[in-house]
Amino acid sequence: MGQCLNKYSGQMSRATPTNASSIKHVKKKAKKDLYEFNNTTKKLFLHSSQDSSISQRNSLQQRTTNSLLSRTHHHQHQQLPKTQLEPRRDIPIHKIPELLAKITCHISPSSDKYSSQQHTTNSARAVQLSDQRIETLFESYCDHQATEKVINIDGIIRFCHDLQLNPESFEILVLAWIFRAQQMYQFTHDEFIGGFKTMKCDNINDLRTKLCTYLEQELLINDYLFYKDFYSWTYYYGLDRSNGQRNLCINIACSLWRLIYSEVKQRPRILDSWLNYLENVQTHIKFTTFDTWNVWPQFSKYIENNLDNYDDSEAWPCLFDEFVEYERQNKQQITTTTDSMMT
Repeated sequence: MGQCLNKYSGQMSRATPTNASSIKHVKKKAKKDLYEFNNTTKKLFLHSSQDSSISQRNSLQQRTTNSLLSRTHHHQHQQLPKTQLEPRRDIPIHKIPELLAKITCHISPSSDKYSSQQHTTNSARAVQLSDQRIETLFESYCDHQATEKVINIDGIIRFCHDLQLNPESFEILVLAWIFRAQQMYQFTHDEFIGGFKTMKCDNINDLRTKLCTYLEQELLINDYLFYKDFYSWTYYYGLDRSNGQRNLCINIACSLWRLIYSEVKQRPRILDSWLNYLENVQTHIKFTTFDTWNVWPQFSKYIENNLDNYDDSEAWPCLFDEFVEYERQNKQQITTTTDSMMT
């Protein structure tokens, strides 16, 4: 070991003046490493048997000597930079990105908290909307001659035209539900502004894109008749609340039933018969109650085009009892006519 240090010192003395400070630093580092190595070797010697520890110590000393000689030879030909980061061998792999980020000042020591706050900030920026832009859109469709600032039927038609959607389409019905509209063919200021913010957009193109995405990926893949309050909302949407109407007109109810079930994958088999009964048979019925409207989806699934499943002793609305009785008589008459023709 003494010969190694003498050789190391001789090589240092032959270095050029420009490398003097760097070689001096390396020499101090080599002595420090050798000192640490000796301490480690002593500890190993105390905790192991005498023969094995001596053999291990000799082997480690030989490897350390070779490493020091190699490092000295390298620094004779290459000038070390003023600052050099020594490699850390005790850092777990999953901690390396965090350490690098700290070194480059990208995150604070409380990295997890900072990352969470940064993600929240970026999300807020991503959905930041322009209230002024939404307000401008409302003013462009608003009826300025009305006593209240609302979008009436003419503005609704222009709005639907810009969305490239039919005013009587299922998409517009869903959009009115999202806007929480209280009256057909009318949007108030709060409904219009609130609807755009609910959809997280402030222009027509983004609204149309998000509406189509919402229909395809969320609403239509679920049983939207009971999704949140969509189906029950349509009943109150069809009421003329300006005149204090409480029961839905039959013609509007039939139109809404057709529109709602136009996008259902499994359309009720009795829907056409039900609508025909209301529009052409029971012409004296002008209104339908919310109870009848709200129970209809369960009723249509319960019947399943088999009138024998129906039990009039259960608590069904009276209109259902009359409809089933009419259908049974009609079915019996068709069966009788068919049998007579065959004979």
